[in-house]
Amino acid sequence: MIEVLYFADKAVTQKLIDRVAASRKLTLVTVLPPHRCGPHPQGLEPFATLERDFSAALDQVLVVDEGKVEGMWRDPMTDLADRLFPDDAKGAYAAARGYLLVRDGAPVLTLKKTPDHEADLHALEREIEKLSLRRKAGGAPRARAAQAGPAKTLEELPVPELARAYAVLGLQPGASLEDAKKAWKAMVVKYHPDKVAHLAPEFRTLAENKTREIMAAWEQLQQALGPG
Repeated sequence: MIEVLYFADKAVTQKLIDRVAASRKLTLVTVLPPHRCGPHPQGLEPFATLERDFSAALDQVLVVDEGKVEGMWRDPMTDLADRLFPDDAKGAYAAARGYLLVRDGAPVLTLKKTPDHEADLHALEREIEKLSLRRKAGGAPRARAAQAGPAKTLEELPVPELARAYAVLGLQPGASLEDAKKAWKAMVVKYHPDKVAHLAPEFRTLAENKTREIMAAWEQLQQALGPG
């Protein structure tokens, strides 16, 4: 989901603060200057591609400065950053000017924004992949699960378990990590709960369960096939 807030809205700062405080899902927050806002900021990069590929794991909040007189004295992103980093002026500055990732109302990571939107996309993809896999389907942090021991290698992972992960992503056993990543992204888009939001609640529940299953299968294959 991409949500757009505008500087010209008198309540924009409070809306932004409330939105971040209510975030339970990993959420990207950033400001768009007047020269980038346009009539459809949701279609800009890197946001459009992130929505296409990561919408099951990521929300986005774009804070748009339309360059209007009504919003010229407002700086909601800086106000938010000051609240999140009360004792860290450098951290607040970086968050207000860059890509801020939050979850559960707290900052998780800040990435520097550059004029190269494709490079920004690649940097964001890498970090979002890492962060979206830190919680398993049941919501437990990966750090806690890691206490049981290191991730299994391809040779150590039980064959039925690995085969099932391949099957969930519609792949034949032995498919590459790149193939698994492509299948994972396609299936997350296909089974996103928002696609059945207009149907009865049980259909959304089914879609949510399927999405969790897909995320768990991808995490399993990434651990088994990834480097190191």
